[in-house]
Amino acid sequence: MSDKAPMPEAPEAEPYARIEFHLQMQPHGTVTLHQADCGTQTLIGALKEDLRNLFGDPKDQSWFLRDTSLLNEKTLEYYGIKGIDTNSRNPTKILVKSSK
Repeated sequence: MSDKAPMPEAPEAEPYARIEFHLQMQPHGTVTLHQADCGTQTLIGALKEDLRNLFGDPKDQSWFLRDTSLLNEKTLEYYGIKGIDTNSRNPTKILVKSSK
């Protein structure tokens, strides 16, 4: 009989979703700016901070999934975005509106 305690199971990897970001700036219109694999359990506010170098200050951004405004304290999973095969050719599209 062994005195060793059983090894704890490794935590499961966080599911990721491929996101295609479209940046809308007035008066320039909308451009596809970036694709990223984002953790579905990461807060929207944290994703905004992670992508600050692309979209600017998070406080100047509003993110939309179709007609739904994404709240900083919610996750992609909360809005029904599930982890997928990151090789998917159909990424989820998020519109980023910048007030700057």
